[in-house]
Amino acid sequence: KDQVIPSCNCPLQEPWCKHAVALAIKAIDEKLYDKYAIKQYHYEPDYSDEYTPLVENPQGDYIFHFNPKRRQSFFSILIISRQSHKVVRDIESILKKLIENQKNDSSFELNEAQKIELLILQNLLKNSRLDKRAGWYDVQINKFDTFFKLLSKAEDVLDEKTKEKISFKNETWNLEMGVNFSYVGNVLLSLNWIRPDKDDILPFEEVRYFSRQLKWGRWKNIIFPTNVTINSIPQKFTKSSFTDIKDADGAQFLYEELPKISQLMPVNLSETLKKLTLEKRPPLNVVSLGLDYDGSLRASLEFEYDGTSVPYSKHQNKSPYVTIKKPKEDLL
Repeated sequence: KDQVIPSCNCPLQEPWCKHAVALAIKAIDEKLYDKYAIKQYHYEPDYSDEYTPLVENPQGDYIFHFNPKRRQSFFSILIISRQSHKVVRDIESILKKLIENQKNDSSFELNEAQKIELLILQNLLKNSRLDKRAGWYDVQINKFDTFFKLLSKAEDVLDEKTKEKISFKNETWNLEMGVNFSYVGNVLLSLNWIRPDKDDILPFEEVRYFSRQLKWGRWKNIIFPTNVTINSIPQKFTKSSFTDIKDADGAQFLYEELPKISQLMPVNLSETLKKLTLEKRPPLNVVSLGLDYDGSLRASLEFEYDGTSVPYSKHQNKSPYVTIKKPKEDLL
């Protein structure tokens, strides 16, 4: 039961059909493949993205709980005192006590962990709404960037749903757009996350972003800064990890949208596309005249691109582009 063997009775004459792949993914999610690899190859799996231990000798006074789904349009923080194990509802009294201690004792000083906690408390007092009954401090999502930066430096931040510690990373994950060109003339786009600390490349949909306005994402149990806000990318490209742009829309993308996207995020052009020559040149307008079967004059309009003719049609869209792929030339 700890092995994954591709076997399926579907018509596809290949061991790894879509059913076998789905089973393999399920086995990986359930850690069955890890059990097999440990037994067969003495493999040591890395679960650091899923499980992070709490600080053994904490220097701070609080544990923070993070809940991104408690209220719509808000992220919520719960503060637990390490000493009393109770929910902290009165931040103002804590801050007043600190001021009093500083006045009464000139040698009083906070350690680094306590200084971070103080900044979090001050920002919560200023930018949150307290649910007195539940003890949660609700912060508007568009104001949470500062809190992510502060929480990343706190000793222990727990996910409210799983109760597991969240691991914050300081290195930025880059969202990269891959641009390819198919043999039928379509532009193929892919969005992938490039992880800085490992050789992993993840499809766009694998990483959960907290908001289209925030440069923060989550993968399993780690939270990290990202290089771009999702709302800065045209929404039609973020519906899926892969996008297929057909016909004249592909040329329009290459001429108009790709230069703007290149300024926002890394763009990886395929070798096929790099070899293509992008030429912006008006076509030759060809009007052909002739006589119809009843003797009336007949006229037709075509656009000629180096010997390749494209007929005029009233039903075509109003895009000022046309895509032509010559079989023997790298010309678009």
